[in-house]
Amino acid sequence: MNSAPSDPDFLRSGLQSHHLPESTILRGGKCLVTKVLSRVVVSSGSMKRERPPSVFLSPKLHRFLDSLKPDHKFAKWIWSMADVLKENKFAGELIRKSQIPRIYVERFSVNNLYRYSHPEGYRSCYTILNECPIILDLMSHAEYDKVFGYKTT
Repeated sequence: MNSAPSDPDFLRSGLQSHHLPESTILRGGKCLVTKVLSRVVVSSGSMKRERPPSVFLSPKLHRFLDSLKPDHKFAKWIWSMADVLKENKFAGELIRKSQIPRIYVERFSVNNLYRYSHPEGYRSCYTILNECPIILDLMSHAEYDKVFGYKTT
């Protein structure tokens, strides 16, 4: 395939791959796919399913997970999410472009954003760049409401 997308800061700092397939190469922190493995697109009404070549974590999230024990609930939730995204990169709920918080645009240079719900009201946001989902964060429901400008009671 052609070269990877633009160089947002989080790509330059190096992404960590979850189950990186042999045919996917990381060069300079970019997702370069030399051969897409079993690309599957299934349409069922308006629901679209597509397997990505890889799933990545933001450097900040990766450092956070490294600080936890492997059996910590947060680590389990993120790895479970990564497994779900490996099967369907559109598993989360798409956030309208007009509702994407400025912090994601400034920090990660995203132009698409998805939310994914975890147990106990926690949320993660991820973006899709060069066909690869990139899990950006994990936050409590209260943190999520604050970032997105929602009023909590």
